[in-house]
This record gives sequence, C-alpha cells and structure tokens, in this order.
Amino acid sequence: MTDNLVQVPGSNKRLLAEINVTPLVDVMLVLLIIFMITARFMQEGIAVKIPQVNAGQLDQPRNQLIVSIAKAPNGYLLYLNNDPYSLENFRKKISAIGRKRLDQTVYLRADHRVPYGFVVIVIGMLQEAGISNIGLVTESKR
Repeated sequence: MTDNLVQVPGSNKRLLAEINVTPLVDVMLVLLIIFMITARFMQEGIAVKIPQVNAGQLDQPRNQLIVSIAKAPNGYLLYLNNDPYSLENFRKKISAIGRKRLDQTVYLRADHRVPYGFVVIVIGMLQEAGISNIGLVTESKR
C-alpha cells in the first residue's frame, strides 16, 4: 500500500494516489447497453416496413433463407438474405436453391406498400423453384 502514497512537498501529509474507476465503469456500462440495443437493428439488414399482426413470435432456425421485397422509387427491390437481385436473376438463384434443398423453408418479408400482386408473383417463383414451405414474416403490434 505504500506504493500508492505520494509525499506532498513542504508538508508532512501524504496523499493517496489511486485512480477512481467508477466513472470509467459507468461509461462502459452505458456503451454496453447502447451496443446491445443497436446490435439487434444491425442484424435486420434491409429496411422493410412489414405488416403488423396480433400474433406471437415463432422460433426460426439459424440457417434460414429470407426473401425481402422493398419498395423503391422506381419499382421494387428483391433481396435474398442481404443480397439484391433483379427479378430474372432472382428466379435463377432461387431455382438453383430449390434444386439443392427441397425441404428448404423460405421466409418472405414484404414492405406493406408492395402490392399483393407482386408478392404473389414472388411466391409463384418460389413454388416454381420447388419451394413449398413459405413463411410470411410479420411484426407484432405489441
């Protein structure tokens, strides 16, 4: 403990020289909370405002395939997980996936502004590729 004592020049008193770590811990805890909150939003990927329903959340497997349809100023954007595709390239990619894994479940996330007809076209392409397990992703109102 004598290592932490400092002699004040011109005085008989000694000062205790320790670093107060309480403010450091406070800042670190605040940063940890901020990172925990923002990490959830960083995993989402594509900004799609999906419809809200009064249903609970389902458990989803880790190796999932997510198709997102986003509204764009000049049409619609298709994403397979986080990779953008044109309509024709999407058809080719999903056909290749459908041939490899027939039991593949695809989760479809569509922006609420995308017309129902376009969503049905995408579902039709998934079914043509041999994928029959299609889950529609919604957001809970709670």
